[in-house]
Amino acid sequence: MPDLADATKARLAAFLPPEASLGNPVDMIASASPEQYRQTIEVLLSAAEVDALLVIYIPVDVSSKNHTFSRPSVPG
Repeated sequence: MPDLADATKARLAAFLPPEASLGNPVDMIASASPEQYRQTIEVLLSAAEVDALLVIYIPVDVSSKNHTFSRPSVPG
């Protein structure tokens, strides 16, 4: 994995929290918002040093009605 350019890291630092890891791989931390995901994806896909992007989302609050997945029904 290539190192991210200083300019790319600066663009990420403008909106990600200080606790986020701006190296490669980027770790946005669990509290990242949908808007931060969108911005991070846009920044990374526009970076010359990035040729592929793998996004992994693991919800931390599955009790919320606004989660992004649904459980499959279990035959019973």
